Amino acid sequence: MQNEDLRNTQIDLADLQRKYAELFDRAPVGYFVLDLEGRIKLANNTAIGMLSATKQALIGKPFSIFVHTSGKGTFLEHQRKVLASHDRVVCTVRMKKKDGDILYARLQSARFEGDEGPDPVCLTTATDISQIKALEKEREEYIRDLESFGYTASHELRSPLIAIGGFSKILMEDYSKCLDEQGMKLLSTIIDRAGKMERLLSDLMQFAQIGTKRIVMEGLDMASLVRSAYGDVSPNPGERSVKLDIGKLPPARGDAQMMRAVLVNLLSNALKFTVPKKTALIQIRGTKGEAENIYSVKDNGVGFDMDYSGKLFKIFQRLHGERVFPGTGAGLSITKRIIEKHGGRIWAEGKPGKGATIYFTLPGG
Repeated sequence: MQNEDLRNTQIDLADLQRKYAELFDRAPVGYFVLDLEGRIKLANNTAIGMLSATKQALIGKPFSIFVHTSGKGTFLEHQRKVLASHDRVVCTVRMKKKDGDILYARLQSARFEGDEGPDPVCLTTATDISQIKALEKEREEYIRDLESFGYTASHELRSPLIAIGGFSKILMEDYSKCLDEQGMKLLSTIIDRAGKMERLLSDLMQFAQIGTKRIVMEGLDMASLVRSAYGDVSPNPGERSVKLDIGKLPPARGDAQMMRAVLVNLLSNALKFTVPKKTALIQIRGTKGEAENIYSVKDNGVGFDMDYSGKLFKIFQRLHGERVFPGTGAGLSITKRIIEKHGGRIWAEGKPGKGATIYFTLPGG
């Protein structure tokens, strides 16, 4: 009876081992087991096929020899983090196949205790994301082409619009005696519409330029940037009552020119939407976090309905009538693009008649 039970147990165990081996070898991702030195101890069939190799060509070889030169530093740092902790670590590197082709692989690794002793080994899964990378590259090229087209088209259209507006002003100034009231009214409309279109195209050019402009990262004194930006948009003395309250702002890292444009846009908006108030109050605040800093620009203006907040950061979308609050509706779209180019986030909170607050994040200084 005991021998029969033992035989059945051995048969079940062998069946489980066979199923485990099949599952391991047929998994949709490549599995590698690496020793402390980064040498390959074990690889499944998917991993072998991914590198167009044989098992003999992999076992005992340093994993790093299959990593493209451009990714060796990334992989070594990846391996160091794995062996220094029990957390799962992820990275993306270019890898070299045995036949010389290149693939993009997403590596996920974790340390575990091996069967041969207390020394940890590293279990690494590799997913071929070459197709995803190719699609991303195609999308980026498409976006660049679209941005280039938008910039070129806007630039080419601005010149005739400026000419139309300029000639219309000459007609109004030099030939007003030859025109009746209706003619003068039509000229005034032409000048107004040409000016509006020129401003729209100018904003579209700026929006397109952000995508291709290189960021120059440096330490930023955010309080100084706020004061400098406010100097550009502040109303003339005696024109309006405005209270600017700048709190203690932690330093950040970013492109000074781009971030100045962000603050000019946000302060301009705050000033514009507080026009109905007897005294405009604009508060600038900042909080230092572990991975990022959070900044906010708050005003006591007309606010907005949160149900329509999704429109705020879309190009040329407006929540308020242009006659009451003039502008092209591009400022927040440009601001969002700059913040996201810095790896940050931007969002808004508001309530009709109770003001609005724009929040954004930046890397810490």
